[in-house]
Amino acid sequence: MKHRKISGPDNINIEMVAAMEDLGVDIKQLLIDIYDTGQIPTDLSQSIFTAIPKKPGAIECELHRTINLMRHETKIVLRILMK
Repeated sequence: MKHRKISGPDNINIEMVAAMEDLGVDIKQLLIDIYDTGQIPTDLSQSIFTAIPKKPGAIECELHRTINLMRHETKIVLRILMK
């Protein structure tokens, strides 16, 4: 994951996750739990959608860009599942 990115709804950035090393979330065990139960935990499935104007003073929807803020653990899990 790239450093110096904005944090998600949990206000934890990727530098904090990297600093925890073995004390943090065990991604492998998390994937096994998701696979066994078939469900993603609710705290991992929450995200915030934000519309950012492409140009100052934009009013119409076409002139906005939508970004999704989600937990970094969710991004890691989604990238693993996509591969």
